Order: sequence, then C-alpha cells, then structure tokens
Amino acid sequence: MNNPWKHTMAAITGYLTVMAITGVGTAYADTSRIPAAELAKTQPITVTATTDITANTFDAIPLAAYTYATTDGTDITGYDLATNASLTEAIGAALTAAGATGYDKNDPMLWVVQNLLDSQTSPWSGQLRAFLDALKNEQAVKDTAGTRLHPVEGDTNRQSAQVTPGVYMVLDRTTTGRAAIAGLNGTGINGKTRLATDAGTFTLGEVEYKVHDIAVSKRITAVEDEDKGDVNTDGLSADTEQGRMVSMRLTTTVPNWTGYDKYYLALNDTYSQGLSFDPATAAMTVGVDGEPLDAQYWHVTGAKDGAFTLRFGTTDGDLIPNKTMFPVGAPITVEYRMMLDKDAVAGTKDTNSVNVEYSHNPNTWTDHETKQGDTVSVHTGKTTVSKTDMNGQPLAGAEFQLFDGDTAREVIKTGDGAYRLAEPGESGTTLILATDTNGHVSVNGTDGAYVLKETKSPYSNPLLPQAGVTVAVDDKTGAITTTEGDGDVHQMIDVTDGTVVVRNARTLLEMPKTGAAWLLVWASGCVLAALAGVLLLARSRTARH
Repeated sequence: MNNPWKHTMAAITGYLTVMAITGVGTAYADTSRIPAAELAKTQPITVTATTDITANTFDAIPLAAYTYATTDGTDITGYDLATNASLTEAIGAALTAAGATGYDKNDPMLWVVQNLLDSQTSPWSGQLRAFLDALKNEQAVKDTAGTRLHPVEGDTNRQSAQVTPGVYMVLDRTTTGRAAIAGLNGTGINGKTRLATDAGTFTLGEVEYKVHDIAVSKRITAVEDEDKGDVNTDGLSADTEQGRMVSMRLTTTVPNWTGYDKYYLALNDTYSQGLSFDPATAAMTVGVDGEPLDAQYWHVTGAKDGAFTLRFGTTDGDLIPNKTMFPVGAPITVEYRMMLDKDAVAGTKDTNSVNVEYSHNPNTWTDHETKQGDTVSVHTGKTTVSKTDMNGQPLAGAEFQLFDGDTAREVIKTGDGAYRLAEPGESGTTLILATDTNGHVSVNGTDGAYVLKETKSPYSNPLLPQAGVTVAVDDKTGAITTTEGDGDVHQMIDVTDGTVVVRNARTLLEMPKTGAAWLLVWASGCVLAALAGVLLLARSRTARH
C-alpha cells in the first residue's frame, strides 16, 4: 500500500525499542558499567496518545529485568536481561505460536530483544506482532495483574507508572470503548531514556498509543438515462425521473485489524422513503485494492425499511478468518444501484447516507465505533396542467397523454386529477390523464422532455392541442422549471408560472387568429369568397345575354 498509516483503531505501537547484548559488547567507546544498585531503582513506563486516554485501563506486564547495563554518560549503550521466571513458559509458547525457533526456552526474552524488531511501523505486522498477539492470550499473562498505569496529572493524553527497570508488555485491558493492541518496550535506567547502539538510537520508557480513524464517502455516479436526469459535478446530488435507477459508489479503506483475534467491519446505508434498494436489482460489486472481491467475502443484510448493511469477511462481519483478502490500508470500493421509487415527491429531496462501523477494542470485538460518511440527495420533477376555455375559465372533462417520442407513458392515479409515473413492471397503470373538476391534472416524477397530447376535449372538438414540454430539475436544489417546446401548431398551449395551460375552443371561430386552425378557416373563407365571386360574375354575363 502507498500509505499504510491510513487505518483505523486505537493502537499501541507494538515494537521493541531496545537492543539486547550479551555482556558489554557495543561499538561505543568510553563506556562504563551502570552500578547494579541503579538497576533496581524504579523508572517510568508511560503510554502516550494524541487523544484523551484517562478512561483506559493499562497494565504493564514484566517480561524481563535488566541484569547489566552500560552508559557513555548520556545514553545507555548496552544491557543484558533475564526473563521473568513466572512467564517463561508462556513466552516460549507464544514464540512457538509465532513461528520462532532457536530461542532458549529457559530464558526466551533474550532472543526476543535480539531478533524481533520487525514491527516498528504501522500496520505493526510481523513476527513480533504475532508473538505479542499470542502472548496476550496466554493464561499466565491473563492472570498476571502487572502494574497499573494512572493518568498523568494535568495531561489527559498520558498514563504512567513507576516499575523496576526491564522489558514490559503493556496491555490495554479496557473492556468498553476504544482500546489498544498490546505494546512492548523497555524502560530507561537511572533516568537515562535513550539507547544508542550500532543499530540506531531508540527511546525507552514510552509506548505510543496511536489512533487511526477510517472514513467512508458516498457519491452518486450516474442516473439511468441522461435524458431523464443529471448528476451534479460534486456527486452529492442528482435529479432523475421517478422509477429510474441511480448509481451509487461507496469508498473506504481496510482498517488496521492487526492485534485483533476478531474484527468487525461493515457499511451501514440508510435512505429516505423515496429511494429503495433491492439486492436482486442493485447489481452490487465490491472491490479491494483494485481487484474484485468474491461475493463469499461480503454480505448484504437487513435490506428493508430504509436501510441495509454490508458486512465484510464472514457472515457476522469478522475479517480475521479471511484477513488475506483484506490487506490493511487497501481501498474498498462498493458500487450499487437504487431506485427513485413511487414515494418520491417533487419539490422535496430524497436522501441516502452511509456510515462505517468497525471494532475498536481488541478485548471486546463487538464493541464498535461508527463514523458518519456523506449524505447524497436525489430530486425529481412534476408536470402540472391547467385546462381552460379561450377566456381562461377552468374546464373539466379533458383527457391527456404524456409521450416519450411515440410511446405513451404509463402512470398510476394517486387522486382526483393526480398521477405519478409508474415504476417498471408496476400493475394498475393507465395511459390516460383525466382532469379534475377544476380542469387540473398533474404528473409527479417527471424529468426531461415529453410531448403532452390532449386526447379528449370537453367540447368534442376534433382539433386537439399538443406540444413539447420540458421539465428541468436543478440537480442541487431540486428547483423545477417547465418550458414549452415545439409542436403547438394551434397555439393553444402556454406555460405560466410552471403550469402548462391548455385552452379549448368551442368553435373554429374562437381559435387564435394566428393558429393553424384559424389559418385554415381564413383560407377556406377566401376560397369560398372567390368561388362566390366567380358564380356572381357568371350569372351576370348570363343575364346580359
């Protein structure tokens, strides 16, 4: 991974910052032996954090005591140690479980500090981490009380205790709330907390408690038909037609599960009533680190009542049995579709939110932390029609159809003069939009260009108006703008304040004098007048003869 620090969990860095020696042998000159009496003077072991850890419970478990040490006057330049006899067997068992060989079963900690130096940086994996994970589960360690650390006065980010100089495993035994994985370090000696050896310089006496948060983001990536909607450039909002699919993308990263025996990871998706999720039509895909993740490693549960959960790993959300499929810090991408359904209402927004839920306590893997992600919104439009006579008085009894090209759209009646676009495959549909007693009819869920055709006039007039109508929905605010398009050959349709006003004439003489029907009447009148003139001229000539 490019950036292994992008993980989540509270963690003590499980690395050993001490370098053991046998005897005095170091590369540093002018060193002197630290008196044995100084090796018995207590020294601090401190956990440092970037957050408040006053509520955590830390115990320092003694694994080995210093038996010899040298100094150049400023730094510790070497030391020797002896394993805690009461934990020797447990330490040996943990080393075996970690795959270690060649250690002295009677004094295994000397081998540990000489060889296990591979877990110094996040994600703190390696043989040292495997050793610590096994050691914390040994019954002898569980039964060892150790030395309890206490908050440092005036500093909520530190806990400390005075202990006999040596090497300690620090356990966070917090059972509720955020807790750390096991850490390991040696104390200072006689107030000296820097170890200088051929391998480098190390700080003693401190164990770092690191908190890495995981984030999740949500974006709308597409609407089903670009002619019937649009996605805002930021991906946080969109508009579309009712009954259409909206494509979503979730992105997060694999958290730092290092040090956990079980680890829960899930994405929780919640959405308002106008959106619906169906696993059968969602076309969901999951990828980890740029590669498709087999469906056996992710599970959708609870897909109802405006929510679903996507769990990773086993069916109960445990990553550890399949941890090779989830490298720490690897990006996770989830793609799926939702429908803007029958409950969507024009003028309001339907929202979809996500959070990431994960273990944050190695002692209680079911104790989870939740981080809220983005909320996206989807809008739809509405077509409102008002039927009037030529004087603007309401007319009941008219019928319309709404067309996409040559195809009449199916609708569902929701009230007197009220309709919505039908969902695909929905039963109980109709093609007819009948006005109410006030001459009004509306269609919820429209977005894009349509043709509105009157199919039945209250006057039984054969000249039925029709015109193109475009419903434009602002993908950010949901504001609706309705405009008239081409096709109004009779000039009987206008758009006023977002309402499509369709007028009817009782007779041809009431038609607009610039409309096609009026032109037909005028042309017909001219022809009749001309014919009448010809007949009169013919009669006049006959009379003279």
